[in-house]
Formats: sequence, C-alpha cells, structure tokens
Amino acid sequence: MKLKIESLKSIGANYYYIILLVYVLTLFFNFIKVGQIAAVYMAVIAIVLFVVNTRGKFKLDLLIFAYIIYNILSLLWFPIEKLPYSVYFTEVAYTILPISFYFVNHTISKDNFFIEKSMDAIFYSLVFGIVLYLWAPSFYGHFLYDRTMSGGTGMIHIRAVLQSVYGVTAVGTFSTIIALYSFMKIIKGNKLKYWIWFIIVIITSFLSARRSAWLALIIVLVYFHYLLYIKFQKLTLTDFIIELTLIFLTIFSMNIFLLDQVNEILVRVDSMSEAIGGRSVSWISGILSTNNIYLGNGLGSMSHTSRLFGNHGVYDGSYVKMYTETGFIGLSLLVLILVRAIFKGMRNIHKYYLEIGIIGVFMFQAIGSNVFAFQILAPIFWYSVGQCTNQRRG
Repeated sequence: MKLKIESLKSIGANYYYIILLVYVLTLFFNFIKVGQIAAVYMAVIAIVLFVVNTRGKFKLDLLIFAYIIYNILSLLWFPIEKLPYSVYFTEVAYTILPISFYFVNHTISKDNFFIEKSMDAIFYSLVFGIVLYLWAPSFYGHFLYDRTMSGGTGMIHIRAVLQSVYGVTAVGTFSTIIALYSFMKIIKGNKLKYWIWFIIVIITSFLSARRSAWLALIIVLVYFHYLLYIKFQKLTLTDFIIELTLIFLTIFSMNIFLLDQVNEILVRVDSMSEAIGGRSVSWISGILSTNNIYLGNGLGSMSHTSRLFGNHGVYDGSYVKMYTETGFIGLSLLVLILVRAIFKGMRNIHKYYLEIGIIGVFMFQAIGSNVFAFQILAPIFWYSVGQCTNQRRG
C-alpha cells in the first residue's frame, strides 16, 4: 500500500515532464488539447494529495481554502448574460487547479524532488525551442500560425521571437526561473554545466522579447547576486569574473549571429513607455467596467478567453485583471497569501531563496502580464508559495 501511495506522489513530481511532452506532441497531432489534459492531470493530483494528506491528518490551510472557495463562488455573480459558463470553467482550469501544487511538498519526501524534475524538463523544452527557432521547419511555422502565435508560416515569422511550443510569455518566465535555478546549482559545485545553462537561458530570455520578463530577470538577479556574493558569500570573485566574461561573449556572439533579433530587442526596449501607456488604458477601462468593487465581475470575466465572445478584458496585468474579476476581496486574499509566503521564506532565506526568487519573478511580471492565469506557469509558482509557507523541505 505504501508503494502505491509513493507511486501516486510521483504523478505530481513528474508533471512538467509529462505535460511538456504533450506540448511537443501537439506539433504533429492537432487534435490534442493540452489545456484539457493538463486540467484533468491537475484534478487527479488534487484528489491524490487530498487523500494522502487526509490520511496523514493534514492541517487545513484556511487562507488557501478561503481563496479557492471564494474564486469558485464567484460563479454566482458571473455575467452569464454576456459570457457562457465555459469561460468561467476555463479560468478555473488555468488559475485554481494549479493551486494543488501548493500542497505537493507535503507528500514528496525527497528534498527538491519536484523542483529538480521540473527544472530539467523546462530547460530541455527551452533548448528544444532554440532548435525549432534555428531550424525553422515548415511544420513549426504552421503550428505557430494555427495557434495564432504568429502572423504567418515562413522563416521570418518563426524567428520573430522565440516561442518553443508554449508561447513567448512562458519562454520569458521559464528562462528567468532557470537562470535563478542555475545559480543555486552553481554554488553546489556543478559549475560548468550550470554556467552553460545560465548563458542559454539568458539568450532565450532575450529572444522571447518579453519586457516584463527582462525586468523581472534583472531585478531578481540583482537580489541573487546580493545573497550569493555578499550575504552568504557562496560565490567568489573568480565566479563573478567568469560570469561577466560569459555574458560579454554571449552579447558579442548575438551581435554577430543574431543581429536582426538584437535590433528588434532594442526597438522593444525603446518602446517600453508606449507599451505602459497602452496597458494603462486597458487597465482603466477594466476597472471602470467592474460592477462591484468588492466582488468583481466573476472569475474569467475579463480573461483572454472572454475576448473570443466579444468581451473587452484585461489582457496584460494580473493584478488589475484579478481586481476586475474577483474584486477587492479576491485580490486581498492573494496578496495575503503572497505576503505570508515571503515573510516565512525570509525567516529561513538560506534555504528558500530560490522559491522567494520564483515568487518575485511572478509578482514583477504580473504587473504587465497575466502570468497567474497561465496554466503552464502556475504550478511552479504555487509550489514555491507552498514551500515558503509550509517549509517541509530538508
């Protein structure tokens, strides 16, 4: 019986390997619905974790429970006269089911088992994305076009930005997370391998052309440098010289081999103020359309999915989107969850600096992107929140 339970626990630990493999399969099989498969997978994980934790007399987290129940109850004031219920249930699959990963560290006994497996899978998916980007096969061009991820099927459209098999936002966020993870592994001794990882994901981050990811990368890397070079003194001056040399060589190489892409990046940096202005108009419009400032308009009512039904939602900005959908109450519950996680993590920062960094990446990116509603991203975020809050590792 114990062996059976351990096998069930591994379902959660291997999530990213399995789901990213499904994403790869969609390159060749259009009928595969990754979102539905991931939703079912996470529902199974939630059920397994509930059963395992119940047997272990697990103490219920009232704040997380309140957040989940509140979002589910928002169906009661969902604007059914304007949008079908499918919009609401899609958002549940994207934002609520991933919260099951908050509890994963309660059931996996091996230290870092989930994070190790997940980081490997994510890194290889980014490398696979680079291969597709450079190779630019026609089937990949059609894949991007069919999913409205590009404006055409030719090489110029494939190489406009690096998308891998899940889009630019996920590429940008994953790249930043892997950069932080690489630093964690470097201080543990495997320097050559993870310096290579670090340089690769710096490249994938830039090629994603996601300004919010760049900003998060810079801010969180400054935080990591302070911790690892100054506070903990885990890295030396030699490591810093190696890092600067690798970054210089990377920038030099990109200016030779990827000059067009570098120029596009500079254009996007220059247009950042325009992007902020455009988003602010969307934010104000969303706020003004909120029916109830305390309850919001209902989960999913301002989502990307709602746009398919002619609704004008909030497409770039998680905090504004959450306010318009779940009101002051829903947004406050999330803020309380995040503040609690950060404060608890900071008390034991030498253990949880990676998780705090991951939470920070999402919090910064959430200003200008709906990262909390990305089904592929949310599990690693909620796992990190759970690690900091529950501190069962080690």
